[in-house]
Amino acid sequence: KRLQGQEDIPLNDFGRHLAKETGIGLRNVRFDLCFSSDLKRALETANLILDEGSNKVPIIMDKRLKEIAFGEWEGKSVARNQMEVPDEFLKFYDDPEHFAGAPGGESFAEVKERTDNFLKWLVGQEEYGDKNILLVTHGVALATLLNNINKAPLSELWAGSIHKNCAVTEVEIKDGEMQ
Repeated sequence: KRLQGQEDIPLNDFGRHLAKETGIGLRNVRFDLCFSSDLKRALETANLILDEGSNKVPIIMDKRLKEIAFGEWEGKSVARNQMEVPDEFLKFYDDPEHFAGAPGGESFAEVKERTDNFLKWLVGQEEYGDKNILLVTHGVALATLLNNINKAPLSELWAGSIHKNCAVTEVEIKDGEMQ
């Protein structure tokens, strides 16, 4: 229940376990390349997932896949009985459209803009048109990626649910459109 954000910490043992299990589940999927956040925990996740495969896959680090920056709130507890951040943090869950972010951090709108920039760039890369690509990112970055893919308003950021760590979502690009 601590805000990790862009604090560059490694995976814990449970995270390593989940990444290995995800790699086992995806071992029959052929990946041509991987884009990963440049944070240690995402890069380690990518390596553990891809280690289960039979071929070496290049991993390209991209800062646009980085987790939301929590600024002054990095490392603070958000446990209900030990809140170390202001009550305005509750908009994070209840009102994402109006979550302004922490001092020195990012809002959801800013993360959505940077992940949208990544998606538009990726779709525009003709050399990747026939490639099977693994993206490894973080909770908020993933939520904004999916929000962009679904062309949904920011108010629906958490629609459906919050993805679990190492959850897998398949996206297909046809005629320049993500589905």
